[in-house]
Amino acid sequence: MKTLPLLLLLACACATTSGFSVRCSPCDEVDCGPPPADCKYGLVKNVCNCCYICGKGPGEDCDPVKKCAPGLYCKLHPVSYGNGICTATPQKWY
Repeated sequence: MKTLPLLLLLACACATTSGFSVRCSPCDEVDCGPPPADCKYGLVKNVCNCCYICGKGPGEDCDPVKKCAPGLYCKLHPVSYGNGICTATPQKWY
């Protein structure tokens, strides 16, 4: 009977780590409309790379759908499943 809780725990872990999945239509079949005009941090392409959306700013939550603005990247949480916080892109020192 001790194996039942372990099996349930394993099943729950597998269900929550299944990953992020999106189905994209070909961009020529998508009506994006005009890009947003009032983006505080600038425009980025959506997850399907077809339409422009407003980028998320520093300290805002990000993931494959909620993308960070130019000059920022999504610093993933340690156990993130693709979620993170928009953070300034580190400078390269040569």
